[in-house]
Amino acid sequence: MEKTLTDFFSAVNRNDVDGALSHCADDVQCIYPDPGRNWQGKERGRVVMMAIFGQLAGIQKTATFEVVSVDEDQRQIKTREKWGHPHITSKTTYTFSQDDKILKMES
Repeated sequence: MEKTLTDFFSAVNRNDVDGALSHCADDVQCIYPDPGRNWQGKERGRVVMMAIFGQLAGIQKTATFEVVSVDEDQRQIKTREKWGHPHITSKTTYTFSQDDKILKMES
């Protein structure tokens, strides 16, 4: 699970939408505190990521994560993340399928 997350973040840092989504299940869910930002499925994820990466074009950013806890039984990793700036942080719970694809990202 942690390797999947490392590879996902590596693809995000390369602005590689397809690379990032290759680590996600087809019906991946992204859940935010503001429900209007939620999305589900790789196709919708592609649209969202392309828009975000387009807005950040030319800006040097590096997203990083720190593992806070791992629950092997529930197939979850809880993280603290930094999104290219020390003041842009989040806490996210990632849920993984049996084949280590990201099923859900919940911030």
